Amino acid sequence: MNKPKEAENFYEKSLGLDESNARVHWNLGKLLSKSQKFSPAQYHYERASELDPKYKELLSTLALQEAEVKDMSMYFSDSLKEIPKDPESNDIRNKNHPFHERFQRFLEFRQVGDLSNPAREESETIHPAWDLNIKPNFERMLNILTSRHDFCDVILVEWAKLLYIGFNKEPENMYVLAGESSVNVKHLAGMLVLANQFREILLRNHLPEKVTLNHVLKKEVAKFAMRLYTLESEVGGPYREVNDKIQLDHNGLDKVKPYIEDDKHPGLQPHLIVCYGFFYLFKHHWAEYGINHTNAAEGAWRGMKNISDEQWNSYNGECVEFYWPCFVSTSLEKKVAVNFCRDDPDKEEEEVLPTSVLFHIALSDKTYALSLRKLSMVEKENEVLLHPYHRFRILEKVKDPTFKGRGILNLQCVDCKFHTDEEY
Repeated sequence: MNKPKEAENFYEKSLGLDESNARVHWNLGKLLSKSQKFSPAQYHYERASELDPKYKELLSTLALQEAEVKDMSMYFSDSLKEIPKDPESNDIRNKNHPFHERFQRFLEFRQVGDLSNPAREESETIHPAWDLNIKPNFERMLNILTSRHDFCDVILVEWAKLLYIGFNKEPENMYVLAGESSVNVKHLAGMLVLANQFREILLRNHLPEKVTLNHVLKKEVAKFAMRLYTLESEVGGPYREVNDKIQLDHNGLDKVKPYIEDDKHPGLQPHLIVCYGFFYLFKHHWAEYGINHTNAAEGAWRGMKNISDEQWNSYNGECVEFYWPCFVSTSLEKKVAVNFCRDDPDKEEEEVLPTSVLFHIALSDKTYALSLRKLSMVEKENEVLLHPYHRFRILEKVKDPTFKGRGILNLQCVDCKFHTDEEY
């Protein structure tokens, strides 16, 4: 076959009959690469390597994989089409978009997965589990992640693959990717929404034939990383799983090297994406997003609706200082925190639960926190997100007659070992 399009159609039809044919995947990858369709080419190269080990060895020799990625155009070539005169027709959420129906089918995955079990225990992430020491796997993961200057590249390559699947493959392929990456299919669907919004930014601000990975683009990736954290779990938000990994210090964190350096789809791992986005925005855009005692003199508030007797009584001096081993969501507004002391935060007419506690946190110059007001999917909460493993000092318990929960616990945010001042 001398005509590339005819050959491409032939290989696609062959895969329709037998999707597990590694040789056909490999040949289609070579054909697409020659046509400069690098994102789908990478997809088929990797699928071939998964089906047959010999292709994994060949894949490691490809310049496509070894090259330092700076011009991202090759990966987004199939997603960045010519901008139509009507901008709305380029929005995949618009019913007139040619891929709208397929996209909607992908979104249905947000309602499935292991998170759909209503009996799932949530105490590990919604209750404050004290730690007197920083757990080793998280520290090792963060040291590796923050020393890599190219992790933004890794995220973008994975997002391009995700868009390729969303635009060109059947929704069932999402299950395949979920299995390969060990990421809940529900979270992949949430990421697809954000990846498509990122694509729209590229269409508005970059020529389709040239997508340069510069500081502007890196900032956008970091912003979307934090939006991923603020997605509600009902629409694919992974914040509970991110904090599970950090608090339990295993389930991936104990295998940090493979997650970042091998073939485990690191750019799709929510805990890596969120940690990278937080680090990048604080380091390079503190003036816009950073929070400490200078711009939050009144401190931050956190409301929790279920604190056990044992936990509440442990604040009597047994635990003077401690680490909070997860991302800590707070608000600059007390009333917002009080809402989270109710059974339903959206029903302000309800009384707070008698088992609830308000935390009032005084910030310091070493507070490692971001304002998510302009980033959050729920802007009205005026959220401030504290990085895992801040060191807190218990100041006092207060019984406030206007608050019907257990009481208010005043904390001093002492510092965070991972606080960063240096540019790189």
